[in-house]
Parts: sequence; C-alpha cells; structure tokens
Amino acid sequence: MNHEGFSPDPMVFASILKACASLGAADVGKEIHSEIARRGFLKNDNILKNALVDMYAKSGEVTKAKHLFEELSCHDVVSWNILITGYCQEGLSEKALDCFDKMKEAAVSPDVITFACALKACSSIGALEKGKEIHTEIVREGLFKKAKLGSALVDMYAKCGALLKAQEVFYTLAVRDLVSWTALIAGFSEHGRGGEALTFFEQMQSEGLYPDAVTLSCVLKACASIGAAEKGQSYFEALSSRYGIVPTLEHCTCVVSLLGRTGHTETAVSLLQKMYSSDSQKALFAFMHSSRNWSIHAGSLPIQNVAF
Repeated sequence: MNHEGFSPDPMVFASILKACASLGAADVGKEIHSEIARRGFLKNDNILKNALVDMYAKSGEVTKAKHLFEELSCHDVVSWNILITGYCQEGLSEKALDCFDKMKEAAVSPDVITFACALKACSSIGALEKGKEIHTEIVREGLFKKAKLGSALVDMYAKCGALLKAQEVFYTLAVRDLVSWTALIAGFSEHGRGGEALTFFEQMQSEGLYPDAVTLSCVLKACASIGAAEKGQSYFEALSSRYGIVPTLEHCTCVVSLLGRTGHTETAVSLLQKMYSSDSQKALFAFMHSSRNWSIHAGSLPIQNVAF
C-alpha cells in the first residue's frame, strides 16, 4: 500500500489488526503495532487500541492485552468484552469473572456477549452460584429471550450438574435450536445420565433438527456411559450415511472404546483396521485400555508405529 503512494489511516490499520486476530497472525500484528506507534496513531484512538487489545487477546497474549486495555482512555463495553473473551479463550475463567465484576463496578452495562462469556466461565469452573447470579441479572435486563443467552444458561446449569434446572430453562426457551439441544444432551451425558441424553437426542430429531459433529460426539459419549454398544455403533455408522458427517478422531475413539469395553472386540478391531492412520493412535490406545483381551488381536493391528 505504501509503495503505491497510499498512507494507511487508523481505520485501515484497525481492519488489518482485525484480520490478524482472525488468522492468528500475531507476528504480523506486532509489526503493525510498531508501525502504528511510530506514526503516533495511538494517542487518542480507542478504536485502534481496542483492535490491538483484541489482536493480542485472540493470539493468547492476554497479559499484553490487559496492559493495553489499561492504557485506554475510556473502557466501553467493547473493550471489556474483548478482555473477558480473551480470558475465557485462554481458560482463565476466574480472571474473566473478575473482569466481569470490575466492569459492573465501573458502571458499564454488560451486553449479550458479556453475559455469554461470563456464563461460559462459570461453566468451565463449576461456579453454579455465580451462574445463578448472572441468570438473575439477565432476566432483570430483559435479555433472557436472546437465543445465545438461553443456550449459554442451559450449558452452564448442565455442566455444573444442575440438570433439572438446565432442563427447566431449556423448556422455557422461545426457540430450542441445535446449540441448546446439544448443551442439554452433553450435560446429561457428562453426568452419567446417558439414557436420558439419548432420549433428548431422539426428541431433537423429531422436531426436525439434524445433529452436527459436536452433537454426535455427545451422543456417542452418552452411549458409552451406559454401555449401549449396538446403539453407539448404529449412530457411528449414521454419521456419514445419514447425516453426511465425516467421522473425526474423537468419534472413532469414543466408539472404539465403547466396543472394547462391552466385549465387541472383533468389531472394534475391524473398525481400527479400516480407520488406522498415523493420527489415530488415540483410538488404538482407547481400545487397548478398554478391552481385556486386546492382545489376542494385536497381530492384526499396525501397532508397530505406536510409541509406548
């Protein structure tokens, strides 16, 4: 751009930083940061500074993002959301919730994005009481009907083990989409109630919704939790034949482990022989761990490439 006689303005740089954040191009973003500073564009431009905070946060450099955040002349909902989201993405849930509280102390009202991130943070650390407080705030702000927040609430309650509350919230949603159904199925599956999770899956399909790869991972885990080998194998085969989804390593690992634990050793071996690649060692280990008599079939598996 400079070679052609154009001089980028702050808005152009902000767009470039947004692209760097989306692509994870931190090195390029840092070069842009240096150029912006050299041109003196950072003095009174919160949009550009927010773009920098976002770029560093999405690149995993939340400490640098926090430092730049503190230099902002004005902390609006956008800048708070960027920092809270960054903490969530890095698994720093307690810091995300601390930021959420400080944001409110600064008299900045949370929006849908803020609440969704705060609920995600609660989900990841099992902070049920904090999640309940946030639920109350969402209702008070009149945001409960927002689909993103409804699904986030179902997910939070389910992951925190409050399954009845998750179910209650789910059935009050104006729109029960794939995300909310998956959150409910995952919650029941993760807490040892696989039979109910599978019932929800059938209900979801009866309402005309088709699962995605994430939903089917949860369904396979539900089958594994109750030892439903035949049903699990059926769902696995339906991945491509019915739903048009290419099985991932997670799908394969789950069904192989299920088959091995329930005594369907030959079926598990057959599946491993079909799918084996350098990337599928995880599935092989799952089978070896789950099956008591895996060594009988070891000769038919390409285990020479596995590093023990």
